[in-house]
Order: sequence, then C-alpha cells, then structure tokens
Amino acid sequence: MTSTPVVIPQGGKFMSTKLIPELLAPAGSISALKAAAATGADAVYLAGSNFGARHYAENFSRKEMEEAFNYAHLRGLKVYVTVNTLQKDAELVEVADYLCWLYERGADGVIVQDLGVAGLARDLVPKLPLHASTQMTIHNQEGVKWAADFGFKRVILPREMGLGEIKQMSQELIKGVELEVFIHGALCYSYSGQCLLSSLIGGRSGNRGMCAQPCRKTYQLVTGPTDQYGRPLGLTEVSMEGDYLLSTRDLSLYPYLEEVVNSPISSFKIEGRMRSPVYVALVVSIYRKALEAIKNGNWKPQKEDIENLKLAFNRGFTRGHILEARPGSTMERRSPGNRGLYLGQITHWDPVSHRATLKLESSSFPQQGDGLLFTTQSGKKVVGMGLDKTPPLHQGRVIIKPPRMVQPGYKVYMTRKESLHSWASRSIKSSLQPIINLDLQMKWDDSLVPIINGRIITANGENIPITYRAALAMEPARKHPLSVRRIREQIQKTGGTIFNICKLEIDYPGGLFAPISTLNQLRRNFLEEAEELLIKRHLPDGLEIGTIHHNLERVKRELTLDLQVPSPSTTPDLMVWISDPKSLLKAVEEECKRAYLQAPMDLKSRKDGKKILKLMERAINMVDDSKTQLIWKWPLITPHSLLKNLEPLLNELVELGLPGVMVDGLGAAEVVKNQERPPNLYGSTGLNIWNHLTMQELAGAFNGLSISPELSRDDLMKLSRLKGLNADLEIMVQGNQEVLISQDTLGPADDGEKYDDKVFWGIKDKKGHIFPVKWDHDHRTHVFNSVELCLIDHLPSLVNMGWGGLVIDARGKPVAYTRDMIQLYQDALHLSLQNPPDLKGELRSLKKEVKMRSTGGITTGNFLRGVLN
Repeated sequence: MTSTPVVIPQGGKFMSTKLIPELLAPAGSISALKAAAATGADAVYLAGSNFGARHYAENFSRKEMEEAFNYAHLRGLKVYVTVNTLQKDAELVEVADYLCWLYERGADGVIVQDLGVAGLARDLVPKLPLHASTQMTIHNQEGVKWAADFGFKRVILPREMGLGEIKQMSQELIKGVELEVFIHGALCYSYSGQCLLSSLIGGRSGNRGMCAQPCRKTYQLVTGPTDQYGRPLGLTEVSMEGDYLLSTRDLSLYPYLEEVVNSPISSFKIEGRMRSPVYVALVVSIYRKALEAIKNGNWKPQKEDIENLKLAFNRGFTRGHILEARPGSTMERRSPGNRGLYLGQITHWDPVSHRATLKLESSSFPQQGDGLLFTTQSGKKVVGMGLDKTPPLHQGRVIIKPPRMVQPGYKVYMTRKESLHSWASRSIKSSLQPIINLDLQMKWDDSLVPIINGRIITANGENIPITYRAALAMEPARKHPLSVRRIREQIQKTGGTIFNICKLEIDYPGGLFAPISTLNQLRRNFLEEAEELLIKRHLPDGLEIGTIHHNLERVKRELTLDLQVPSPSTTPDLMVWISDPKSLLKAVEEECKRAYLQAPMDLKSRKDGKKILKLMERAINMVDDSKTQLIWKWPLITPHSLLKNLEPLLNELVELGLPGVMVDGLGAAEVVKNQERPPNLYGSTGLNIWNHLTMQELAGAFNGLSISPELSRDDLMKLSRLKGLNADLEIMVQGNQEVLISQDTLGPADDGEKYDDKVFWGIKDKKGHIFPVKWDHDHRTHVFNSVELCLIDHLPSLVNMGWGGLVIDARGKPVAYTRDMIQLYQDALHLSLQNPPDLKGELRSLKKEVKMRSTGGITTGNFLRGVLN
C-alpha cells in the first residue's frame, strides 16, 4: 500500500550539511500556492492574467498576486512571475507598466521569453532579477554566456539539453548566472519557443500561452514518391505502435535525483501550472523529502514515492533527454491521457453478475473513492469508473463491477487514490498553522506606555529585530490591577495568525489597568506591524519607486514616439533559403539578392568536416561575379559540440570569401561574432522577433533579421515604421513553414535509414491534412505546415510597407520548385513595383501558378488572421 508523503515542517526545515538546488513549484492558483508552501517548496512560479505562457490556467489578478507575494514571503518562499510570451508593439506600454508594478509589489524575479521585454525590464527595473525562459531556446553554453552578459540572473535550460553538457560548463561561466532545469511534469514534443503548430493550424500560439496541444492528437505516418516539385504521389500508410505520434511521456527525475543534484544546477523546477493543488502537494512533498535525504547522505528512491508520483498524474514516466534517454523512450504514442498506477489484469468476467476479477500485481489495492481505468493490452482506453465502496479482496484478487463488459487480459490502472487526495487537502490546510516564531520582551516606559522588543525568527531561520510602542498609555488601577499572568495570557493569543510567541519576558511595574479589549488590540497591532515589517523587506523604498516611475514615464514617451515614425521607402529584394548547390545555381541565374544555403550538416568526424568545407567552397565559387550573395545558414539547433566543430570551418570559409552566416540562436550568434574576422551575421525566424524593441536589441550585432511568421499584416505594418536600424529586415512569403523541431526521431530515421529527399514522409491528421516530415543528421524530427505560405498577391502591401527582403523557403525542395518559385515571385515583384491597371488580376494568375507547384495547397497563414490574443 502506498505511504503518505512527508510534509516538511514550516519554520523549521530539516537541518543538513549538503547544499541542494532550490525546489521550484508551479502555482496556477492561490490554492496551489498554499499547497506548495505547505509541502516544502523553496519558491513558486506563477502568472498574472496577461503575459503568461499558460493562458488557460486559473492565474492571478493583480490583487490576488499581491496577496500571493505576501503569503509566500511570510512563509520564506520566493515568487517568480512569468512574463514569458512574445509581445506586439501595441502591448509594450502595458508590459512596461506591469514590470514596474511587479517590482514595486515585491516579485523576486520575472521569467521572460521576449528579448525586447527583457531589455525593457533591464532599463526600467534593473534590480528586478531576469530569468531567461526555456522559450528562449538557450540550448548551449555559448547561449548561457550571452544571457549572463546581457544581464540575466538565471537561464531555464530546454528539456532537450543533456546533463553531460550542463556539467561541462565552466565554473567561470556559471558563477555569473544560475541554471534551472525541469525535473518533473509534462514534456513538449518540440523545443520550447520553436513550435508554431498550434499557431498556424488555428491561430492559438504557444508563444502567446494559448497552445491547443495538437501534439496530443492522432496522426498517421505516410510515405510515397514525389513529383518534380516535391509533392507527394500515391501515399501509403506506415504502421506505428500507437496513433498519438507526437505525444510524449511525462518527465520524472525522481529515481535519478542524486545524479542531477551533483551538477551546477541551481533550481529544480516542477512543471504544472495547469495542475490541481492536490497534484502540487503530492509532487512537491515527495521531491522535498528526497532532497532532504540527499542532503543528509541517506537517500534511496522509494517504491511508495514512485507510486504516489504516478497517482498524482502521469502519461508514463521517462528520464528525459537530460539523462539521455534511449531513442523513443520519451514517447507514449498509444495514449495522451493520464495512465495512473498499474494494478494488474482482469482474469475473469462473469456475464451474469457483470463482475470482473482483478488479479493484483501492485502493493496498492482499490478502495472507496478511488478511480480506475481499464485498457486493452495495447493500452487503448476502454472505460473508467469510480468506486462507491471498497471492493472485496481475497488472496490477491479483487471483485469489481465495471460500467460495461471488460475482457480477460484487460489492464487496470488506478487514476485516483482518495486517501492521497485527503492527505493533500489536510496538508494545504496545515499552511495556516503558525510558522514564524517570536522571542519578545514587554516593558513599560515612564509614561506607562507598553513597549514590545524582540526578534522575529523567519521560516528561513533569519533573526529580525522589532520594536513596537503602543499608541496609548495604561492607567494606574483604581480597584483591580492587571496581573502578569493575565497580560501574558492575552498577548500570547496568536491563533489564526502565522505567528507563534515562543518566549515572552514581561518587566511589569505592577498596579496598572487597561480593558481586555485594549490588550487584545495591542496584540493585534503588534502582530500587524511584525507582518508589515516582514513584507516591507521584499519591497523597494520610496526613493527607488520614484525613480522607477520617472523611468516608466520616459519609456512610455519613447514607445509612443517609436510607433509614430513614418514608413520608410525601400525597394524589396528577393531572397531564397535552399539546401543544395543546384538550387543555388538557380538563385544565381534568377539574380536573387541573397541565397541562404543550409546544406546537410553531419559533423561526426574530420572527414565530414572536409565534405562540408568542399561543398561550401564550391558554393562560394558559384556566386563569384554574380549579383547573388551567399550566406551559410546554420541549423536551428546548435549544441556546443556542433559549434566547436563549426568554428574552424567558419574561419576557413571566411578566408575563402564567405560573406555571412545566418543563425536561429543567440549562442550560435556569439560564436560568429567572436571570430577574429567575423562575417556578416543574419538572424533567422528562430529568434522570434515580434516587436521593435527586439529588433533594436539585435540590430547592433546583426546585419539582417527575419521577422516572425506569426505576425499579421497589421503587426508587420507597425514594425516596418521603425527606421534607423542598420539591419536589413526580411519576411517569409512562400514555403512550407517549419512548425516544430523535436529531439524525438519519428519514423524511418529511427531505424537508421538515411534521408532521401526523393521520398516524401509526412503525418496525416484526422481531417486529412498532411504535414511533411524531414530528419536531420542528428535524427531530429522537423515537421512542416500542411499547406504552403503564399503571399504573392499581397506583395503590393509589403512593398508599400517598405520591407527590404522577401524570402522563399525552398529548403528540401527540388530544383524545379526553386526555379519556378523564384521566377513567379520576381514577376510578381516587378508588377507590384510597376502597378499596372490590372495588377490584382495578374497577381491572381501568378497565385494559381504558385498553387499548382505547392505541397498541400496554399495559405496566407497568420498574415491576414493573426494569432488569437
């Protein structure tokens, strides 16, 4: 039978000798916050009603957040606030106001994804600690160094980053920045911050906290040959174990916790702001108990704790990429829902009584109030039920009456254990118990005014001096003077508060009188002052608040002026993203201004490096004496090991005349910038540029920037009004947009098959939409939108906005596609500049030609629709 988790006593945490990381808990509601406080969290992370990446959590109003800050701080917890969504220009003034408000109210840090917002916070409230969200996709030590130099106090590493690479970070690097990792909870299929699947399917952007979780839906793997444009022909279905091809297991590092403790990680994060207070209480208590045991050098994983974690919620547990789980073991493709705790199998079904016999294979057994789930042998859900009474148990067998027939061989899982829920509820209520001790001395001055001196002993063991002088003096008694016993009795009544008076010394002159109500009010006033003293320790002083308000008004004026700059006049150029030299030749022939070549990149040996060097040298020679500039496009994901191998190649290629490199990550940008002879640097869509502040932050280092494909025409119009940047601004107008990149290997690459661009692979959803799938040389899965972005009939508006570069994404496409699309868009661009009488009609004709060559049809994506707010 599962045991009850241990609650760490508040105000007296276990003594230990070994330092361990902070235990950081989710708080999607005030009840979840109380659960975290009651069960031993060191800190919580939460969100307000706006700007948080869990839009559908209960979240906090400003009033509730202020109460949450005070509640947590009085109990020794830190509070980090998520401001980790991407922001449009029109929202920046509100974000600025919010950041100032958070600092004034005592937030211990803000978690940020948007680089422009991070710069805004650094300018407005420089003392407010900045945490780089995992949505920033900082996945190498070069990126961590960039974050430290920028001013981030903490980097939340992606779930895909291995512990080995984390441990390789030098002490010199990490002493300037803290590292945080997830240790428990849900996993995203894609690298966080790089998933556009929900956004491009229905406008619900994960980068705005509104992900519709399409990765938890069913898909069918399909394959087939392609035509001259790369479109699939005669697709066939490929069988997989399960239909939920993108559905991950849940991360749980509990069995391996000591290994992760022995690393340079500063904070252990539990995912789950959408989870219940009961979940928070169960998971936090188990990890708290484990960490305290590790501190004391006497910890071993407990079977009961693992079972309780499963009962809290699980889709099947994995050790995750952080501990280099074997390929496929992070996935649960059979079912996306809560699996619970496995109990055993059905051995008999009685058709007369409609009862089933369950043979237990677990130490737990079902009782009244518990929830059960029946599945087939393959894991397909059959039926669930709640027990209205405890079923009979005899020799390891339980007789159950399910709501429908179940067959022998069906598996039974416990998805809810009533006793654990009851324990969690009691634990949450225990957070109301006294946790802050007071050692006090009470005396009277010459005017007979009571004075209380002493010290507050906080939940973290700090000693804070306090002095309180009553507002009124006591009077000499006429008949019945107060006794020391009666004064002590009234002053020590702290019930219903967070305080407990451990020691009270009374130096009483005697012979005084005051109504009992006056003594009670004296006690209440003193405790209120003690509480206020503790709260004020987390708040800035009045002078600093005045400076912040001055900064805020200045920033608001600057933001308003930035949005009023007239639109620049620029003649756009055509750019193309390609992946082979033959397509590069077509770009040169059609006189594209720039061709971004992302060639296959396998750098596992010196021989591989020579192949890439030879390919790029050939490409440099191909553009010689042409109007096309060659830019080497690096992969979206660039681990430290890859960057180390790329650096010497880059040096050689720059010597050979390579003019520039395009990157998606800030760590890769650091490598390029720090070369002795740095080439031009171009930023790709992975940088998630949503507003002009982000553009300004990057423009000093980048020669060109690609704007996020999630922005609408109206958003782009506002961005295009910014002038004075030294960087060219580019926007994608054609191609199957990459909607996610995953560390998982889906399909044939999992079996070691080499990628063949003449074979189409894709995943088909229930509506019949087919999303192309490709794999890179590290076996990462890349999924692309089921329809191609096509803005050819919107080029006139883009021309009028003044965008400098229009990009066709032809990576992985045959030469015929690259050639025709460049020609069609060149024609459309020429028409848009000439503005003939029948411009719309001619563009419609070109659009039909584009559609004939596109994979899956065409769409304007978010250009007209935008993302949901």
